[in-house]
Amino acid sequence: MSKYSLAELRKLQEDDELDLSACGIQEFPNAVVQLPRLTKLDISSNSLVFLPESFCKMVKLVRLDFGNNQLHHLPDGIGFLVNLQSLNLYNNKLEDLPLSFANLKALKWLDLKKNPLNAKLAAVAGKCSTDAECKTAAQQVVNVYMGEQKKKIDAAKANEAKLRAKVQKAQEEEKIRKYQEKKKQMEEKKNTEDPVKKPQHPRK
Repeated sequence: MSKYSLAELRKLQEDDELDLSACGIQEFPNAVVQLPRLTKLDISSNSLVFLPESFCKMVKLVRLDFGNNQLHHLPDGIGFLVNLQSLNLYNNKLEDLPLSFANLKALKWLDLKKNPLNAKLAAVAGKCSTDAECKTAAQQVVNVYMGEQKKKIDAAKANEAKLRAKVQKAQEEEKIRKYQEKKKQMEEKKNTEDPVKKPQHPRK
């Protein structure tokens, strides 16, 4: 079953937890977003390929399990899940993570095993063969993306500073041009109002 109504999900929900593992789900059930008290969601061992941005509204999530799916990427808004402490992404199709991953500062446990990660991400994600390694992975991965985010912010600030300098230079050049133009007009007006008298030659 790949689609659930809100009523069906409420029946499956236990307090603040929802287990939809191994249910043959191919599309993320949009009704899940309408369960505001949810802090733990297990949707592992399904066939998810895509997660909608609306999923990132579930800001109370603390534990999230997407292991054994077919996810190729995570939504850019994943960084809104600031309370997330445990994230299982084992055995998906992820090569990279969104830059907003830097905002998951509460993350304490992360499993990225069996994903075709790029070399840089794979190096910090580690093997995650033990609980301790998964904890280390969470810290290191978040730190890497914090660094990447800072680089992007610094680059944006540098570009903004260059643009401001360019605009300021253009404004100064325009001021000089207008001043010179006004000065020229004043000189022309003066010459028109007070022409230079030609010297008169004495009569012979």
